[in-house]
Amino acid sequence: MRRIVHFGIILSSLFIFLGIPAIFYAGRLKAIWFSDAPDAVSGATLEIPDQPSGEYIVLLNRSLHEDTLDEWTSFFMEEPVGVIFEDLTCITAEGDVNGQQMAERYQARLAENQMTMKPENALIAASKAQWGTFDVMVFSKEMADACHLETVHSNPDVSFLEIGS
Repeated sequence: MRRIVHFGIILSSLFIFLGIPAIFYAGRLKAIWFSDAPDAVSGATLEIPDQPSGEYIVLLNRSLHEDTLDEWTSFFMEEPVGVIFEDLTCITAEGDVNGQQMAERYQARLAENQMTMKPENALIAASKAQWGTFDVMVFSKEMADACHLETVHSNPDVSFLEIGS
């Protein structure tokens, strides 16, 4: 009889210490094992948004990108390029939805955190463009015309790229 009582105590102890936690975590484990979430070994897939229709102006500060100016120019002109080992800060005008969408497209084509987006007031952005105190700027053609960015052509430190669809 002592053996049966001893065996019952051991079984009930095992159930309390192992069985009850297993019951609570079985649903979580099932969700982890059979989930559709990507795991550490799955390949990264990122869908690059389509290029928004319209015309765009990309301003690139030459003095900050002397060594990689040709690569960045090719990148912004949607030409194939290799890996570029530089980080960018891209200024867009607040309220310029098309320009921001185009900048987001460029950002999606780069490595994560390689291009930081910074929306600014359109007049402040235009002033930075004229003085050359920026890294990269992306504007829709309409916003660039409204901000009178054609005066930036005379600045030798700024590459003025016109992207059209």
